[in-house]
Amino acid sequence: MKQAAWILMTLALGRAEIIDRVVAVVGREVVLQSDIDREARLEAFFGAATPVPAQVLERLLRQRLLFQEMEQTAPPEVSPAQARKWIEQMRPAGKDPSRQGLREADLVEYAGRQLQVERFVEQRFKAGLQVTPQEIDEYYHKRLRPELERQGVVDLPPLEKIQARVEQAAREEKANQALDEWLAESRQRSVRILEKEKP
Repeated sequence: MKQAAWILMTLALGRAEIIDRVVAVVGREVVLQSDIDREARLEAFFGAATPVPAQVLERLLRQRLLFQEMEQTAPPEVSPAQARKWIEQMRPAGKDPSRQGLREADLVEYAGRQLQVERFVEQRFKAGLQVTPQEIDEYYHKRLRPELERQGVVDLPPLEKIQARVEQAAREEKANQALDEWLAESRQRSVRILEKEKP
């Protein structure tokens, strides 16, 4: 219902004034336009490019799905000190968060979420993941070699010399594929975008 997509917060001059709206529903959780706006400001603070609202929404949806999955188990713990360390490593020099309407507490909350997702993905999709010799060989010949040749590398190292690195890259790719498949299935089952209300 369209009426349910709008949150009426204040009354001004005798009429309802709309200051926020529901853009998507993830399970029983809503994603508001203000959530997207705030996340875009945080991404802009830590990044170089101006975030695209539709892409910010997509990242929020993925994150909400992962957090809802975390609730089924013991979510990874992140201390404020760990979050602040992440901020120190990622914070652009000379940038003032207040210029984008952000507080230090916003940065700590954002950093905590990034670390929790990173650790959960590591535990859920990467820990104990094995790749076969065939998968390593295929990654080297079908992924790595063509990319190096595209970059103009002439002396390609043989697989035997870089096998450990190739194995790690193949494992990372396999984990990312498993994550993407899980997110696609979960998104289809649990996410509803309010089509007329897309940002």
